[in-house]
Amino acid sequence: MEAFDQNIANVTTWMYRAEILLDESDKQKPQQKEEILKRLKAELNDIHPKVDSVRDQARDLMTNRGDHCRKVVEPKLSELNQRFATISQRIKSVKPFIPLKELEQFDFDIQKMLEPLEVEIQQGVNLKEEDFSKDMSEEDESTVKELLQRGERLQKGVTDEKKREEIKKKQQLLRTKHNALKDLRAQRRKKALEISHQWYQYKRQADDLMTWLDDIEKKLASLPDHKDEQKLKEIGGELEKKKEDLNAVHRQAERLSKDGAAKAVEPTLIQLSKRWQDFESKFAQFRRLNYAQIQTVREDTTFMMTETRTVETIHVPSTYLAEILHLLQALSEVEERLNSPVLQAGDCEDLFKQEECLKSIKDNLGRLQGHVEIINNKKTPALQNVTPKEAENIQEKLTQLNFEWEKVNQMYRDRQARFDKSLEKWQIFHSDMKRFNHWLSETEEKLSRAQIEAGDVGLVKTKQFIQELQDGIGQQQTVVKTLNATGEEIIEQSSTADAKVLREQLESLNTRWKDICRQLVEKKKRIEEEKNILSEFQEDLNKLILWLEEADSIIRIPLEQGNEDQLRDCLSKVKLRVGELPHHKGILKRLNETGGIALGSTSLKPDTKHKLESTLKEANHRLLKVSKDLPEKQKEIEFLLKDFVELHQQLNQVILWVTPVKNQLELYNKVGQPGAFDIKETEAAVQAKQPNVEEVLSKGCHLYKEKPATHPVKKKIEDLNADWEAIHHLIQQLKEKPALAAFGHLSSGVLTPGETVAVDTQTRVTKETTTFKPEMPSSVLLEVPALADFNKAWAELTDWLSRLDREIKSQRVKVGDLDDINDMIIKQKAILQDLEQRRPQLDELITAAQNLKNKTSNQEARTIITDRIEKIQSQWDEVHGYLQSRKQQLQEMLKDSTQWLEAKREAEQVLEQAKAKLESWKEISYTVEALKKQNAELKQFAKEIRQWQINVDVANDMALKLLRDYSADDTRNVQLMTDSINASWAAINKRVFEREAALESALRMLQQFYLDLEKFLAWLTEAETTANVLQDATHKEKTLEDAKMVRDLMKQWQELQAEIDAHTDIFHNLDENGQKILRSLEGSEDATLLQRRLDNMNLRWSELRKKSLNIRSHLEASTDQWKRLHLSLQELLAWLQLKEDELKQQAPIGGDLPTVQKQNDIHRTFKRELKTKEPVIRSALETVRIFLAEQPVEAVEKVCPEPRDLSPEERAHNVTKLLQRQADEVRTEWDKLNLQSADRQKKIDDALERLQGLQEAMDELDLKLRQAEAFKGSWQPVGDLLIDSLQDHLEKVKVYRAELVPLKEKVHHVNELAHRFTPSDIQLSQYNLSCVEDLNTRWKVLQVAIDERIRQLHEAHRDFGPTSQHFLTTSVQGPWERAISPNKVPYYINHETQTTCWDHPKMTELYQSLADLNNVRFSAYRTAMKLRRLQKALCLDLLSLSAACDALDQHNLKQNDQPMDILQIINCLTTIYDRLEQEHNNLVNVPLCVDMCLNWLLNVYDTGRTGRIRVLSFKTGVVSLCKAHLEDKYRYLFKQVASSTGFCDQRRLGLLLHDSIQIPRQLGEVASFGGSNIEPSVRSCFQFANNKPEIEAALFLDWMRLEPQSMVWLPFLPRVAAAETAKHQAKCNICKECPIIGFRYRSLKHFNYDICQSCFFSGRVAKGHKMHYPMVEYCTPTTSGEDVRDFAKVLKNKFRTKRYFAKHPRMGYLPVQTVLEGDNMETPASSPQLSHDDTHSRIEHYASRLAEMENTNGSYLNDSISPNESIDDEHLLIQHYCQSLNQESPLSQPRSPAQILISLESEERGELERILADLEEENRNLQAEYDRLKQQHDHKGLSPLPSPPEMMPVSPQSPRDAELIAEAKLLRQHKGRLEARMQILEDHNKQLESQLHRLRQLLEQPQADAKVNGTTLSSPSTSLQRSGSSQPMLLRVVGSQTSETMGEDELLSPPQDTSTGLEEVMEQLNNSVPSSRGHNVGSLFHMADDLGRAMETLVTVMTDDKVLE
Repeated sequence: MEAFDQNIANVTTWMYRAEILLDESDKQKPQQKEEILKRLKAELNDIHPKVDSVRDQARDLMTNRGDHCRKVVEPKLSELNQRFATISQRIKSVKPFIPLKELEQFDFDIQKMLEPLEVEIQQGVNLKEEDFSKDMSEEDESTVKELLQRGERLQKGVTDEKKREEIKKKQQLLRTKHNALKDLRAQRRKKALEISHQWYQYKRQADDLMTWLDDIEKKLASLPDHKDEQKLKEIGGELEKKKEDLNAVHRQAERLSKDGAAKAVEPTLIQLSKRWQDFESKFAQFRRLNYAQIQTVREDTTFMMTETRTVETIHVPSTYLAEILHLLQALSEVEERLNSPVLQAGDCEDLFKQEECLKSIKDNLGRLQGHVEIINNKKTPALQNVTPKEAENIQEKLTQLNFEWEKVNQMYRDRQARFDKSLEKWQIFHSDMKRFNHWLSETEEKLSRAQIEAGDVGLVKTKQFIQELQDGIGQQQTVVKTLNATGEEIIEQSSTADAKVLREQLESLNTRWKDICRQLVEKKKRIEEEKNILSEFQEDLNKLILWLEEADSIIRIPLEQGNEDQLRDCLSKVKLRVGELPHHKGILKRLNETGGIALGSTSLKPDTKHKLESTLKEANHRLLKVSKDLPEKQKEIEFLLKDFVELHQQLNQVILWVTPVKNQLELYNKVGQPGAFDIKETEAAVQAKQPNVEEVLSKGCHLYKEKPATHPVKKKIEDLNADWEAIHHLIQQLKEKPALAAFGHLSSGVLTPGETVAVDTQTRVTKETTTFKPEMPSSVLLEVPALADFNKAWAELTDWLSRLDREIKSQRVKVGDLDDINDMIIKQKAILQDLEQRRPQLDELITAAQNLKNKTSNQEARTIITDRIEKIQSQWDEVHGYLQSRKQQLQEMLKDSTQWLEAKREAEQVLEQAKAKLESWKEISYTVEALKKQNAELKQFAKEIRQWQINVDVANDMALKLLRDYSADDTRNVQLMTDSINASWAAINKRVFEREAALESALRMLQQFYLDLEKFLAWLTEAETTANVLQDATHKEKTLEDAKMVRDLMKQWQELQAEIDAHTDIFHNLDENGQKILRSLEGSEDATLLQRRLDNMNLRWSELRKKSLNIRSHLEASTDQWKRLHLSLQELLAWLQLKEDELKQQAPIGGDLPTVQKQNDIHRTFKRELKTKEPVIRSALETVRIFLAEQPVEAVEKVCPEPRDLSPEERAHNVTKLLQRQADEVRTEWDKLNLQSADRQKKIDDALERLQGLQEAMDELDLKLRQAEAFKGSWQPVGDLLIDSLQDHLEKVKVYRAELVPLKEKVHHVNELAHRFTPSDIQLSQYNLSCVEDLNTRWKVLQVAIDERIRQLHEAHRDFGPTSQHFLTTSVQGPWERAISPNKVPYYINHETQTTCWDHPKMTELYQSLADLNNVRFSAYRTAMKLRRLQKALCLDLLSLSAACDALDQHNLKQNDQPMDILQIINCLTTIYDRLEQEHNNLVNVPLCVDMCLNWLLNVYDTGRTGRIRVLSFKTGVVSLCKAHLEDKYRYLFKQVASSTGFCDQRRLGLLLHDSIQIPRQLGEVASFGGSNIEPSVRSCFQFANNKPEIEAALFLDWMRLEPQSMVWLPFLPRVAAAETAKHQAKCNICKECPIIGFRYRSLKHFNYDICQSCFFSGRVAKGHKMHYPMVEYCTPTTSGEDVRDFAKVLKNKFRTKRYFAKHPRMGYLPVQTVLEGDNMETPASSPQLSHDDTHSRIEHYASRLAEMENTNGSYLNDSISPNESIDDEHLLIQHYCQSLNQESPLSQPRSPAQILISLESEERGELERILADLEEENRNLQAEYDRLKQQHDHKGLSPLPSPPEMMPVSPQSPRDAELIAEAKLLRQHKGRLEARMQILEDHNKQLESQLHRLRQLLEQPQADAKVNGTTLSSPSTSLQRSGSSQPMLLRVVGSQTSETMGEDELLSPPQDTSTGLEEVMEQLNNSVPSSRGHNVGSLFHMADDLGRAMETLVTVMTDDKVLE
């Protein structure tokens, strides 16, 4: 502790000083600051170890000194770490000082770099010669990179911002210039590559010319003094020829210059031209001089010839001097050649060229030698007639010539000597290399041959071969060194190419040399390893036997059934052994594989070999048995434990049930009033429970019969038994008490038995009960209308939270995978963020709930609101809490996984170190020092192992923590890695243990060897003495004549031989161990001494055995011949009897292959013994025969003296008879033994053949089964498979099952082969029988597994596959459930109300929300807004047309007339929405969208729910609501119905329009668009096309642009979508909204008059503006051009009158003829053609029409139809009704609801009142009839009947039952009729209520408008209605494009007089009923209300009764 405090003080002192220095350095100069910083950094590096030492001390103190020490040390250590980290960070973070000089140097370097870059950039793309010759690798790349790095470093170090900015700018400039230069270089390189062919051609031609100029100049210079004119002419001719080549070079250069390579060709061209000009001028001058010289020479010659007779030859001095100069020139050329690159290169470089060059020089010198001699001879004559000056000049040149001549000759001789030496070295090197290569080849061949013959060559030959190889390698060692040294010298002096070749050859030779040396080492090592195999085999076998014995002892442990601790202890032991089974199976497999090698060792004795073989066989049998018994034992224990646990659970449950029942019965019994309780239910419950209780008691008594009474479980059982008997006793007592007269007299304070029993016996399912969303009662919704929006928002948020909860709870992460965990953390953060973003929605919902609670006084509503808010808050808190906890868990998981990975990495490093240490172990040496050293190393390694164990334990602990804490996630990877580490670690420990045992064994053997050797040698000495004594005794004279002495000596010899036999094993063991020790002592003196002793021992042993044999033969030679023969035959008979007994004792033919093979080997040995003995027997028999034939009777008498009373003949006959009888017996026994041996061999061979066939068949079958099982093992659990892959997996398994058919034949074949072995013939071994049984079991298990797999895949494919709708079950939440009808059509079950419906709950809510849009007065806008809401709900507003087309093409939906079933629709919709989900992840819920879109498509196109719609209908529905340009939709739809030629006839167009009109028809808006009869629209289109038989796409588009009445709703959809987000900077003149959101309507009659869409759709107007005034519609903000245009139109309209607008109305659509005109093309739902009957008859007609629809469709109007299905017919009825009420023409439609009202009031008011009265009367009759039937039913005492879906078919038991069933059937039929009629009446009631509500609004609107505008009835207004209304003249503007069409938007009859306002309507109403207007209308309202209330009552009664039933 004191040392720790002292170290802390030292470190703290340094930190104080460092802080002071740092503080002072801030005030000092930069250089001083830099020095201080360097010093501190150095000190920091020095102090680091001290700090680490302090930390280690602290860790030791805290670990070993207890908690008190920890409390003292830990704060100090924490403070030290904190301060040291701060100081370290501060020192490291101080920026170094940058000297000014370094900055200047950087500026200089970067400027220096920029200058050449700039110069090269200025060059541009002009090519230079370097661009062709060099690779474009950037030489200055590294320099630039280094400069940029320096700049970065300087930027970090410079504190001045200005300087940092300058450095940054220079860096940027350098980078920019360098990048620009790289681009230029790339361009130049590209350009150079394009013209490289022309360039290289030009370069080659120019080089050829330059070479020719060099040659021609030399040729010209080498001409002799007397030039040959002919040669000069030849040179001139060559010059003329080469001029053409020069011109070609110039032309090539011009072409290259044009291509941008002018600078590249310029240097070469200039040099060539200059050389050419120089040569031409030199040649021309030379020709002139030569001509003069020739003339001079000719004169001299002539002179000499004339004077030759009288005067001596006179030499011209100038000519002599020229000759000397010529020779000097020639010598200089020779000297140049001697100094040429060829001869000045390396000595061994291109020897051939050197030789040629030297040869040429030698020839030149030979020629020049004659000239030099001639010159020297001419010296005297030449100097005679010269001037002194000329003589001096000649003498000087001559001296120079001689000097140069000697010099050149000396240079040549030296160079020639060097060449000869190099050539000799080269030749010797190649010769050595060739011989070495030959030796390598021979050695490699020998090695390969030895490898092949390894199995046949004996150990001696192998050793001999290795010794020869070792000697050869030793001899070649010097050769290799010499070759390498010489080769390196030659390579240094050779050319690059030659050096490369030589180096490759040398490397190849060295590689082969090393390979041979390696093979030698490996062979020696392998021989040594083979010797160790046997010892390792024996050790492994012994350990395996030991383990098997332990396993057998565990298997034999008796189990105590009731003892849980004993069972669990046994189970842990068995599991441990089961876990060790694979390891020991591997050991046995290795033993079986290495057994052949180990047991085949020549040094192994036969008895030891036999023992090892039997032990190995026993190990196989026992391991097979243990492998079978251990799992069975484990299953048995687990079964007992399971029974034990189940018994405990049952016991506890029964006690929990029995105790309260007993208490209850005791309470009943205590009550003083007898019979006060009805115990029938309790008694029934007890009787029902009795089997369970008795079973528990019997099990318990059986298990705990012998246990003491104090055992807790036994006590429980006894208590239960007592309680059970007490219950029976109490029940009996209560039954015996008399019952009371009346049950009602019980006091209120006593519980009834029924209540108590119900409480006790009911099943507790509280935790598993599904909580459903409570529905809001309709009465509450009517009272508080705002609750509907609250319910909708609450339901949406609840559904979202439920989906989120399911999603986050289904997420699993791979434990230990950091990337996966981090990804999951990111996902969790995103989900949390999404949740927080939704928090305002929750707050708004809570606020809204509070406001609703404050506004309403309805207690039920307040309770429901409070309940829902509490539920959603708890749900929110639960999800939020789970996310937070999961986030924390993931953080912890990340931390733990990181720690585990680090621990695993350290453990793996430890394992690698341990494995490396194991690999480095040498084989065991049998010397004391080596063994001690190896033992010490092993102990050190064991110590390291114990230290490393900590790392492995840490990794295991971390892994266990991960497995324990995160078991809900995927921990397979952690488990696998942990198992792998533990297995490796266990193997290492096992190797260490085995090594330790081997070292101990070797040490014991070494210690015992010399003692045993001394003992053996001592015995050997004694035996030798005994043998010598015996030998001397046998060789004494007359010894052999004394029979007694011979017998004594024979007895002594037998004793000696017995001792020799007893010491044979000892001798072999000593020899073997001695050889081991010799190998360890190889090369030492001890080895020599030991070798000598062993050789001496072997020699003495051999001599002793020889002496023993000699003694026996000498003793046997003493007997007479007939006696010897007699003894010999006796011995042979004894031997034959022995062998016969041995043959009989041989075991029966074995039942497995190893046994039979062993028996075969034994019998072959037996036969070899017979064959060895055969010559002896033959020889003995032959000797006896000869002896009997040759011996006379006298000799026989002598030989066999008989009693005197026998005659000589008799005695001779007796001897002969004796020998003959013995010989015959020997012959007979021998033949018999041979026959038995042959028979035995035949049986063995037959058994071998059959067993081999069986074994091969079993092996083949086992291989196939293992392959099959491996395939089966690769199967993933069905639950983990992807749904899309189920079919593929199913097909693969089926194919695989078909592939296994041949395997069945193999199984039958194996069974058939096994059945051929009968017990009477050959009994198969237990091992083979087990193998056959195992193969059959595995085959059966495989078949069962395949069948089970196919079944599981079938079920999964059925339930979850592509043909299932399983994934759509999540589209609904509780209490709703999605179900599927037999035709695959989905329907929905509400478990709370126990009702079903076709519509999705969300779709129902959507339809209900569409009712909010009914206040929009213009049907086109109303329809478009409904479709827009539907489009957004179905997410089709996200779907592009291209995506829709891709999905349709993907599913090959080409045949538009083909029907689609539900699965096809779902698959296609799934494809569409999956793609949308990828693009808009958070907006699309695929299951919900698919289900709702399917629901909508069926509502539109399959109202009868047949489960099929046409492909065209599907395409029409999806494309109509997708997001696409309007004309693109038109084109696509037209293309679907057009023919292949692109034309469409009337029928095809009718199909398209029919499918299109179904969309508004389903919304109840079809009447406004011309009805559902599409024939008029088809006729309109073809009339537009001039009645052509077929139309094309362009005409169809033109017609659609006119917006025909039947399709006008479609173009309004994109306008509504575009206007949703539009914001107009204008104010509504009615409601004053600013800015206007949505549509904006600008008046073209008044300036600055705008209306918002709300006011416009509701028909509200301001003062002074009429509805029929023209207006323009904008769905996007206006532009200035549009403002100017509208201003001009307003100005123009200011001068127009009302009459103008009345005369010039413009319609906003193309009207078509009404549904009553022309032929009807719509077959199923045609509208009847009505005459103008009275109102009653018409309504009656429509009622009958509804009845027909009911009859044809069954429950068409019941729950099986969507709520909006009847709306279509309602609109058809209203439409035809309104048409019939119109008096103008059958084609016209009513103009407004006000006109309908006028008609009703004025003409047929009474008729309508009668109809209403009739309906009320019919309602009352129905109610009365229903009440009467109900009373009759109750009077008969019938129990309530279940509803039809719940009834089960029951066969009647009696006539009474049949009568009841028939009556119930009639009642159900009648009830169905009543419900159908009730539905019709209810629909009628709804229609009337809707019409009357709209009429009431119209009547009340004038007063409201008057109040708004400040005057009464000052602003006339038109009224609008769902089925039709008039509307102001309107210009529609979509975007910035304005349509010039003015007129009505509503799709109605032809235009009416727009001047008719509300005043006129009211005036007509007053005129029609002047006296009783208010009364009549009021009566109409009252009657409608009464009818509504009556229908509501009827519906309530019918519904309640239905629930009761």
